[in-house]
Amino acid sequence: MMVRVTEEEVTHIKDAAVGTGLVTNKSKTKYLRININITNLGQVLRMDGQVLEGVQNFRYLGALIN
Repeated sequence: MMVRVTEEEVTHIKDAAVGTGLVTNKSKTKYLRININITNLGQVLRMDGQVLEGVQNFRYLGALIN
């Protein structure tokens, strides 16, 4: 099952974060692709019209998350 996230939903999350005092830097924001079906990794995720980079793993506090 693949869940598609719309730009409107991403903007809603960003606006909620702003309400708590957090600011999203669109040029540094990436999202973790969690998908068993590798063929569906071509989805484009946008925030305020800017394409966000999807990654399959990232390093957080020295640990590799994937």
